[in-house]
Amino acid sequence: EETVGGNIGDPHQLIALLTRLRARSFLFIDEIHGMDRACEEALYSAMEDGVISAVLRETGRSGGAGARTRTIRIRLAPFTLVAATTCMGTLSEPFRARFRHVERLEPYKEEEIAEVAAGAARKLGTEVSPEAAREISRRSKGTPREAIRILDRARDVAQLAGAGGIDLAHVGQAATRLGIDANGLDQVERAAVELLLKRGRPIGREALAARLGVDIV
Repeated sequence: EETVGGNIGDPHQLIALLTRLRARSFLFIDEIHGMDRACEEALYSAMEDGVISAVLRETGRSGGAGARTRTIRIRLAPFTLVAATTCMGTLSEPFRARFRHVERLEPYKEEEIAEVAAGAARKLGTEVSPEAAREISRRSKGTPREAIRILDRARDVAQLAGAGGIDLAHVGQAATRLGIDANGLDQVERAAVELLLKRGRPIGREALAARLGVDIV
């Protein structure tokens, strides 16, 4: 089972997710820092004891009159929770401590992104020169998805030129058409850098986004 932390709005959604897991299955929560704190706390007993508490509200015959609540504990099938986050510090310390294994993924190195570009080129039925692959890597800011986007456009440029493969010049033309400069920055990122340099002091994300007319990612 796979979900995103921001999609779990309240503990009831979490309970529904957990109770349909089969024995020894995996639950992957991406961007777990986007999960509500109440859901985070609800996971404590699920991770430690394999149970989760659900609150039931019982109403009287007249609707709201005589309503009462009771809590039941639901035994869960054994499962493994895998979570991913880019904001480890936003998770509470008690929650982080309940994960038995914590791994930190390091950014891709330039040569690794170049290998990704070369492999993606082969899947597209073409070849990319070593120099072109390294240039793609340098302009992609260490992101495979961005490298493949540049590669796709470079492949189009090469085909229009009647070339049998992708070379350094094709990558440069593709990056220019995508608005990516030699440092891998697009138009919005360059505008942000120029604004910060002009101000000469830090600025909050919300204020920066408002000045640039973009949404906060």
